[in-house]
Amino acid sequence: MGKFRSKLKRHGKGKSWSKGQSAVSNPEQMKHRLKAKSRFFQPNLNLAAASSTNGLTMEAVHKHEQRQAYNADTTTVNDVAGSLKSFTLEDDDGMSGTGTQPSTVKTFQTFASNYSSCSNVSFKKLLTGFRASSDLHKEMLAILSALTEIIRERGGNESSTEYFLLLISQIEAATEERDIIAGVALLSMGIKSVPAPVLRKRFSETAETLQQLLQRFIESSSQSVIRYLIGCMSVLLRAQDYATWTYSSTFQYFDALLAFTIHSKPKIRKAAQHAIVSIIHGSCFMLPPTAGEGEAAADAKEEQPQTSKIKYHPASNRVTKFCLAQFKPEVLANSQTTVLHTLSLLKDTLAGFRTEDIRSVCENLLSIMTAANILVRTNCFQALHTLFLTRSANLNATLCAKLLAAIHEYRPDRNDVRQTLAWITVLKEGHLHLATLQLDLCMQALPRLFEICTTDLWLSERTELVVGVSNCIKELLQDCVARACATKELADQYRPSVIKIIGALHKVLNSPFGEISKYVILIFSIVFEACGKQFGSELMPSLTTIGKRYDSHGALRLQIEHTVISAIKALGPELVLRALPLSDANGDVSLERSWLLPLMREGATGASLQFFMEHILPLALNSQSLWRKHLQSGKAVSKAHIYELLCCQLWGLLPGFCRQPRDPEYLRKLAPTLGDALEHNTEFRSPIYDALLELLDDSQSPECHAIMGQYARNFLPRLFNIYTQKPNTSYEGEQRKRALAVIRAYIARAPAEVQSQLFETAQGLLAGSAVASFEYDSYFDINAAIVRVQKCRGIEAYFEKYMAPVLRNDKSKLVSRDEQKMKKQQRKTYELLRELMTSELPSCQKFTRKNCILLQQILLDAFNTTCSVCQASRL
Repeated sequence: MGKFRSKLKRHGKGKSWSKGQSAVSNPEQMKHRLKAKSRFFQPNLNLAAASSTNGLTMEAVHKHEQRQAYNADTTTVNDVAGSLKSFTLEDDDGMSGTGTQPSTVKTFQTFASNYSSCSNVSFKKLLTGFRASSDLHKEMLAILSALTEIIRERGGNESSTEYFLLLISQIEAATEERDIIAGVALLSMGIKSVPAPVLRKRFSETAETLQQLLQRFIESSSQSVIRYLIGCMSVLLRAQDYATWTYSSTFQYFDALLAFTIHSKPKIRKAAQHAIVSIIHGSCFMLPPTAGEGEAAADAKEEQPQTSKIKYHPASNRVTKFCLAQFKPEVLANSQTTVLHTLSLLKDTLAGFRTEDIRSVCENLLSIMTAANILVRTNCFQALHTLFLTRSANLNATLCAKLLAAIHEYRPDRNDVRQTLAWITVLKEGHLHLATLQLDLCMQALPRLFEICTTDLWLSERTELVVGVSNCIKELLQDCVARACATKELADQYRPSVIKIIGALHKVLNSPFGEISKYVILIFSIVFEACGKQFGSELMPSLTTIGKRYDSHGALRLQIEHTVISAIKALGPELVLRALPLSDANGDVSLERSWLLPLMREGATGASLQFFMEHILPLALNSQSLWRKHLQSGKAVSKAHIYELLCCQLWGLLPGFCRQPRDPEYLRKLAPTLGDALEHNTEFRSPIYDALLELLDDSQSPECHAIMGQYARNFLPRLFNIYTQKPNTSYEGEQRKRALAVIRAYIARAPAEVQSQLFETAQGLLAGSAVASFEYDSYFDINAAIVRVQKCRGIEAYFEKYMAPVLRNDKSKLVSRDEQKMKKQQRKTYELLRELMTSELPSCQKFTRKNCILLQQILLDAFNTTCSVCQASRL
């Protein structure tokens, strides 16, 4: 077999040793070794041999630590130190060439702190972010050090005002360009913390200086200085009061900034646009009034008496004229980039314009939206969206309605998903803004938008468009339609518009379902919440259609159940069961609609007890009879189980109907039925317990509590009998505990005479029971539930007779002699005593105050007689 030859080419020979030199390992190039030989701290970093003297001094170590602090790339500490040594302020500035750096308080603990002891936090950014490789930072640090020394010599406190005044003087006196740039950079840091009165006082001189510098550096290659100047001018103009904006010179300074908003350099353009936006929206007279501090705040309020009434900035007209000049046909044709920059400025400033200016700008925006450039149309949509989103009062209701009608005419093609989403989002925000201004105009315009969404946009095959339209409809329903249906008067006023909206949404239910199926069903849950209380009859056809689409194994099961629960909460069980009846033509429960029963229990709130008794209870009794019939025949056991489940589910609706019922007075007719079912039907006790707890809850009306108190004699004795029956299974044990919870809640709502009567009866039953037996423990729990609501005298009598002997472990017939039973008896007694002492009821608090010394003595004496299990409760 032949050999396979490798097709890989072998690498060429690299460096090789000459003959006889293979044992030599030293390389030919020794650059790093030679540097190591020269020693790092040697003053002259050359390749000469090291001197005999030791170069590792404390000064060298100090320099090395400083270098590591700022990670210099090329410039060394010696360079920085040398540049600062040559800088002098006076004859003796503490930085001579031979002397060492004097120690200062390192406010920020950085390398720059060694050369400037400035304590003003406005310059913290320079001191913490100092880079020795930057010439600008060196100049800034030198100027800052000089100004700090001057301020200290004059006895100043290094305030922002002092630095501001000295920086302006330094900039005006400087002749070299690098000194001016460094001064302006420092000024941009410190001017933000200068008090507004100082900026107003020095406005003319400072603004003139900044404008001259802008003209000087307009052609400069350095963008930073222009950005610094723009920022300083912005802070200066924002601090001026309303009266200053009546001068033509102020508008000249503003126009100077405005010219940079379409600059070709992005950083300069963004800085200028940010400056204009901050002036339009953030000037001192545009901001809401704040709490004054001393006399300065009082003076500011006197200077600006009408601050809260100013809705637009005086310079907004300048911005309007400037932007409209960029929308001329020749600019649109030759410089669309300038148009985009202008739209970017408008997006953030338009809300602060006058109403007339907003109208003019919007007209021009609509006119240029016909351009072929998709970026121009997108930016126009963004500007309009921001205008609506800010909820500006300058965009009044009439103008907003007209603008929305005009935007409808610029509807993009449905296949252009991004443009369509932008269009629908703008219209959504516009209608939300219009609803806050004038709801009637919004409701007049809203059906048109819903018609477009449901008949066209919602039927798109693009999922992102369907989701976007669904979110739009959801917000409009929650913020506009729900407001129009808040009261019966509003609902009658806007009924035609709401009916049109419901009709448009109902049409989608009748169309074949596709990708939008789950979105449509979930939207109807919002519809039921928004207008279900006032438009129940109009929504019943939609609910019927949704119910017919239910399939227990279908993909839309969860969405349909969520929507039906919303309908039950809003429309009420009566209308829902009228649209989706539970019974068939023969009056029997329809098994196909049994899925409604768990939903009814969860969603029923504020329902009618009369409806439950006249419609639900007959179905439950019918199912119970069929259950008994099939169970006795023994031939259809499966049907017996089905009707058993239906009967229990129908009774399970009772707690929902008792949750804040509309007709609590109907309890008088329902109470006897519930009492009989509680006593004779153990399988229905759980829902009846839940219903009683709902009716006794604090959220119920006083009328409901009063009616329940009237039937205390009907329910409480039955509950006592249930609790005293020994359970045979764990389920019965759990139901017994729930019966005690109902007793405790019910006894608090019972009338005083009923409480006293039941207390006497319960004490007699307790006395007649064998100590520590099941019956005794049951009656003790019942008495513990009743004694809490007794008067102080009754609590004292019960304590002396049934509790104190147990606590003292007396030899009494009321105290068990069996050790285990005695432990249980003591534990129950201690728990009851703790409950009485911690209760907020007036009678319990009175009992605790009146018998405080007695209780202390009993508890101290019981230290030796109390079992170990009860020591924690005793403490």
